[in-house]
Amino acid sequence: KPAAARPVLERALAIRAPAAIPPADLAATRFALAQALGTSGGDRARAHALATQARHGYAGAEGDHRARLAAADEWLAHPPAAASTARRQDRARRALTRPHSPGASVTPRTSSNPASRTARMNASRVPKASIDRTR
Repeated sequence: KPAAARPVLERALAIRAPAAIPPADLAATRFALAQALGTSGGDRARAHALATQARHGYAGAEGDHRARLAAADEWLAHPPAAASTARRQDRARRALTRPHSPGASVTPRTSSNPASRTARMNASRVPKASIDRTR
């Protein structure tokens, strides 16, 4: 849960930043916070700045941090959509596949052929025999 992780990571960064810890550890904290901010709808500019700092931290750290460096590069090249954007897109996608009325089904549009379109429209109409004419 990125939103729940944000306060913990903010506190961890506040503790680690002024301390003399290995650059790779500080970079890991910055990158984790960047990911949490980016996916939970936080400050995307700050998330990008933190990911950039993390990338530089991994690049300058001793040891083999190629995988972490590649992950930071990938995130910077393709930052994830904010959760709110993802939720909006998901709601829109579900709305397109939701039946229009109870018991009705949605016929996917498969062709722009006018004959097919007419057949779909006729199939969605209620037959006249099923209309209650006793009123």
